[in-house]
Amino acid sequence: AGGERIRGFRITANVPVTGGQVQLYEGRTVGYKRIAMFPTIRASELTVEITDCEEGYSLTSAVAYYVERM
Repeated sequence: AGGERIRGFRITANVPVTGGQVQLYEGRTVGYKRIAMFPTIRASELTVEITDCEEGYSLTSAVAYYVERM
């Protein structure tokens, strides 16, 4: 499985209010349907950066959702 070849990643956001980038999450292996929870933020763009991996890794897709806390 390609996702298990990813050993490190980080999620950052471009924040229009400050004009800068904010790191939201840093994790290790991705695996199948990895869920990364981070604080709510108003962003113009999210970036998933692979920081450590084996040759031949693949990341098919990445999706972000807003979920209200109960």
